[in-house]
Amino acid sequence: MPTEFLHAQDDGGGATALADFWELFWNSKRSAGGFSWVLADEGLVRTDMDNVIDANRVNAPDGLVGPHREKEGSYYAMREIYSPVKIWMEKLPEDFDGSIQVENRYHFTNLKEIRFEWQLVDFSLPEQRGAFHKVIKSGTAESPDVAPVQKGTLFLDLPANYKQYDALYLRAFDTSGDEIYCWSWKTDGNANQVVKLVEKTLDENETERLKALKALGIEEDNILPIQQQAGNTDINATVEVNENDSLITLKASGIAITFSKKDGTIRSLANDFGLPLPFSNSPVLVSGNAELQNIEHSRSNNSYRLDMVYNGDIKNLSWTMYNSGWLQLDYEYRVEGEQYFTGISFDFPESDIISAKWLGEGPAHVWKNRLQGGRLDVFQRLYNNVLPGDNNWQCPQFKGYYADVSWMEFNTVDGKFTVVAQEDDLFVRLFDFYGISGSQNYPALPVGNISFLDGIPPLGTKLAMGISNDTWNLGPAGELNTMDKPVKRTLYFYFGLR
Repeated sequence: MPTEFLHAQDDGGGATALADFWELFWNSKRSAGGFSWVLADEGLVRTDMDNVIDANRVNAPDGLVGPHREKEGSYYAMREIYSPVKIWMEKLPEDFDGSIQVENRYHFTNLKEIRFEWQLVDFSLPEQRGAFHKVIKSGTAESPDVAPVQKGTLFLDLPANYKQYDALYLRAFDTSGDEIYCWSWKTDGNANQVVKLVEKTLDENETERLKALKALGIEEDNILPIQQQAGNTDINATVEVNENDSLITLKASGIAITFSKKDGTIRSLANDFGLPLPFSNSPVLVSGNAELQNIEHSRSNNSYRLDMVYNGDIKNLSWTMYNSGWLQLDYEYRVEGEQYFTGISFDFPESDIISAKWLGEGPAHVWKNRLQGGRLDVFQRLYNNVLPGDNNWQCPQFKGYYADVSWMEFNTVDGKFTVVAQEDDLFVRLFDFYGISGSQNYPALPVGNISFLDGIPPLGTKLAMGISNDTWNLGPAGELNTMDKPVKRTLYFYFGLR
């Protein structure tokens, strides 16, 4: 039984890499587990200093929770890692029939004594006040007869149209009625969110989905393309194009975006109804290299497209502006070798951010080797500069890597902008932070300030000032990112109030 094998100083250790260790322990005949150091940050209440909690700066804030049980990311991850009811399904299969494989890790309790409840939920939209979900349909599943340390199947009797709802929640309750864990899955990727939010031309599948959502009572003006919505008909709904020797500007519905013809990056953003947004010098790869060779133009009835041709690690990149003012970024890239992070990044001054609201896994930020514990929901957070081990315990932290983000709305001093992801499994990096402090904080960050990533770094552990950066020796999840094939993504941007 190892002790302090994942010392939880700063944001490292704790549940970081714990899943790899725990599976090794569970499946080893001679393992009885291990000791994490420690449950709660230690500190003295300094009555001579207005009752401040003195944790000896970096030496004692090494808990999974704060002195008043403030929950850090490792707390949420441990709930899933240590859950005595194990469900390994990461996504709902395309042909999901309600069957879920379960493992009983109780030693004395049959799963037929555990209560299972399912819920089909819809999430609030960015323009709605607050951050919440609504339970639309729910039910109780018959608890399977699975003996201790055995495996079996749980069946959920879901309605045939379950994909028309945003997500499925599954909750397990123990014999005392306490919740063991809540698992969550998107019912059909990000398709519902794109149809509800993005004002663009709908393809055949999106049109059918739109009809199904309307049948469920979704507000029509929330989901129809802008050319079909009630609104200000005086707004110019045709994309204007202006070009000179160095710049190309696209403008529609009062929103203008200017690109550099030298490197393809955004040079400026303007909105006739608000302040210019300092979202610029981007996108750029966070690892790898690419050089712009050419820009090709094309127009359709309701959009204008710029195809940017690169040499290097960007295979394809195009910007499409719709008459509605929405922008669509399509890109494909591949970077060779091991990388701390992969994806693209944008410049935006941290000093201008007020808050963020997003649909994704939360409530805590994640690392490559601490992805457990998240639940799909809408979260809203005011900007703060809380960092691990800084002894202020004002959880939750604003900055960090956030997992499986479907959309994120940024509220800034310059106005609002919204980003919607077409594909699953997008990480969003918010500004500058660290996992482990030292003479040089660790790990290094991507370029830029706001990043949209497919790979994020793992985190090590720290004891006093002894920092272990060799995360590969903490288990497979601690290995760096490699790309076996190119990644294709589509992101939608709206720079203004929706």
